[in-house]
Amino acid sequence: MLLWLTLALLWSTTCWAEQIYGLGGGRYFSTSPDYYNDVTGIRVSIGPIFGLIKR
Repeated sequence: MLLWLTLALLWSTTCWAEQIYGLGGGRYFSTSPDYYNDVTGIRVSIGPIFGLIKR
C-alpha cells in the first residue's frame, strides 16, 4: 500500500512539472539566484532496497 502511495505521489509531481515546463528533460529547469542558501549536496538513499546510503 505504501509503495502505491509513493508511486502515485511521484507520478503526480512529474505530471505537474511537465504541465509547467514541458517534456524538456530538465532543459527548461531554472531557479532564482540565491547566494545565501546554496545547495551543498544531494543525498540519495536506497536503504530499503539495497541497504546503502550514497552521498
